[in-house]
Amino acid sequence: ESSTKKAVSVISIDIDFFKQVNDNYGHSYGDVVLRAFAMRLEEVIEKYLEEYPTQLEAVACHASGEEFFCLARGNVETSIFIELAEAIRSGVSNKTLPDKIQLEILTKEIPKDSITIPVEISRNLTCSLGVVVSGPITSGAKELAKLTLKQADLALYRAKGLGRNKVVEFSTI
Repeated sequence: ESSTKKAVSVISIDIDFFKQVNDNYGHSYGDVVLRAFAMRLEEVIEKYLEEYPTQLEAVACHASGEEFFCLARGNVETSIFIELAEAIRSGVSNKTLPDKIQLEILTKEIPKDSITIPVEISRNLTCSLGVVVSGPITSGAKELAKLTLKQADLALYRAKGLGRNKVVEFSTI
């Protein structure tokens, strides 16, 4: 029996400089990037969860625009949630997104003359992440959820303020 209590984590994720993607290549391509990012996010989370098959659960959510969340819970140390955030950051950081396979899947319904696709080197992105880890949710869940989301956002903005492409845990600010 582990002495670790079930913990809950919110990871707030924002694609760095996403406005430039839309401004430079248009909203059709921006939508493809968002969908490719969601695919990559799910792949990274799934792969990470394989290391903790019974102790950890996580799900990715698209909030709006270039903002995503990963909600996770499990009987694990706080560091495991921070490692998950780091796995997400490094799974995206300066790697082609969308990659060749994602581009094929995501653009097959879009007429070629209606979308501008940048060269591969210009398809590298980074993301900034804010992490909050709290103990088990009992009473006052709605208030705690609001507070946790606010804290995750504050950590995210600190990551952006520190130069982007970073993971910041709320308890460190």
